[in-house]
Amino acid sequence: MRRIWELPTEKDFSYTGKDWLLHLLSRSDDSMRSRILLLLWRSWHLRNDVVHEKGNATVASAVAFLRSYHHDSRHNPSNSDTKGKRPAEAAPLASSIPAASPHRWAAPPVDWVKLNTDGAFRLNSRGGGAGAAAC
Repeated sequence: MRRIWELPTEKDFSYTGKDWLLHLLSRSDDSMRSRILLLLWRSWHLRNDVVHEKGNATVASAVAFLRSYHHDSRHNPSNSDTKGKRPAEAAPLASSIPAASPHRWAAPPVDWVKLNTDGAFRLNSRGGGAGAAAC
């Protein structure tokens, strides 16, 4: 991808401790952040293709896909394709990364179900979303 896109150095992609990726993204401009996230997303796709034994994806096809996807998302005036996909609205990055919570998630007792929920609402668009995970 470096032949096509400007990307951080290999050293920048090295795990340097908790929140390394957040630090890398916070140092990057919007365009670089977009390329980093697309690269990681497609890498995960390739990984899943191998792990789940499809094994038919190639690095060359991933490069072609990323090149096309990134170009389309930047040059489509409506920021939408025929499937209704569009780039997410950029949220400002925090000026500093918060410290990790001292509490770790713990599974519930055997006869219990734990339900974690979260939600968000955007006032200007009156849109929102919610999610839940049960364990």
